[in-house]
Amino acid sequence: MKRHYRPYPEYKDSGVEWLGQIPAHWDVRRLKFVADINTDTLPETTPKDFSLRYIDIGNVSSEGQILNIQDYLFGDAPSRARRKVKEGDTIISTVRTYLQAIAFIDRQFSDCIVSTGFAVLRPQEFVVPKFLYYLVRSKGFVDAVMAYSVGVSYPAINPSTLAGLWVLLPPLPEQRAIATFLDRETAHIDALIAKKRELIDLLRRQRTALISHAVTKGLDPSVPLKDSGVEWLGQIPAHWDVRRLKFVADINTDTLPETTPKDFSLRYIDIGNVSSEGQILNIQDYLFGDAPSRARRKVKEGDTIISTVRTYLQAIAFIDRQFSDCIVSTGFAVLRPQEFVVPKFLYYLVRSKGFVDAVMAYSVGVSYPAINPSTLAGLWVLLPPLSEQRAIAEYLDCETARIDGLIQKIEKSIELLQRQRTALISAAVTGKIDVRDMVDDRGVGVL
Repeated sequence: MKRHYRPYPEYKDSGVEWLGQIPAHWDVRRLKFVADINTDTLPETTPKDFSLRYIDIGNVSSEGQILNIQDYLFGDAPSRARRKVKEGDTIISTVRTYLQAIAFIDRQFSDCIVSTGFAVLRPQEFVVPKFLYYLVRSKGFVDAVMAYSVGVSYPAINPSTLAGLWVLLPPLPEQRAIATFLDRETAHIDALIAKKRELIDLLRRQRTALISHAVTKGLDPSVPLKDSGVEWLGQIPAHWDVRRLKFVADINTDTLPETTPKDFSLRYIDIGNVSSEGQILNIQDYLFGDAPSRARRKVKEGDTIISTVRTYLQAIAFIDRQFSDCIVSTGFAVLRPQEFVVPKFLYYLVRSKGFVDAVMAYSVGVSYPAINPSTLAGLWVLLPPLSEQRAIAEYLDCETARIDGLIQKIEKSIELLQRQRTALISAAVTGKIDVRDMVDDRGVGVL
């Protein structure tokens, strides 16, 4: 990414603010004049037993990957499963445009049906399909889409407005050169990102294993063990106790009454505000009268909250001083440790893989699995002596902070690579850099 790229020898004013100066021999056209938009639709007369592979907005990542597509029979498919695509098309979301769900349709997805929340761009014969894809992925075009989107919580752009946006059109050989260059360079960046994400996954697994071992085996490997009598606990230190969760923590003891004044101000933590690593993010401020009806559970410093709905999310967090005045969703169970339980030890205990697996095993429901708080209260947990609880909690605080620090550094390096990727695409498709000498006459990349 430190390579020096040269500019074109001559530029002109594009007349379009987001494009600025462009190569003198390039054209500026409306999108509708370089691509057909939404030309092919699955008719309502389609047989109900017709089998289809469906791509929704949520199946496209912000990097353009198509993930986890669903198989349906037409009769069971969402009503928005209507747009047909073919190889070489580009799909771009016209609803929830902040998601930047933009993908290229290659051969493996050419038989799919996509949501009507996408616009399907089918390039004209004088447009290289992959060039068009990179063009609409460029920062300037994405910013233009956002600028013309209407709505705050659910921003959307009308397909006719999208069709009227300005785009650039280099000569066909240059389109091929740019597409080939970006295929090569973005593949290199994506490979680096993938390796870094694999490292993050490894560190997260190490973190989970470290917690699980410490809270079930302790810190001294020389102590004698005994059978816990509980399958997920297995062998445990001989001097530790096994108790039901309800005998080591009070559960859901403090609730905001319905008589609370409507102008009472609260900070609210919902299930979606807790990451799978226990971070509390983006909490919302409400007046009680405007807050969700599930905003009722009170917490205090030292509590642990654990989701009892959508338990696959593993939304488990420790309430420290900065969140001690919050109200949390009734979708959480609030665990308040007894006086003989170290608060942070309890937090790590319910984060351990065995306990999380037990919660999942006792959850009911497929798409929306939940565990009854009374069932949760009956799960078995371990109780070491108080001094060992403190030692384990302090050890895990230190070690998990170290691992989290490494993860944060890697995530920052991924963000940097993603920004470099975006900048490179934008520079190439808007003519800020000349990549013609980086591919041969056949459109094959050269160093």
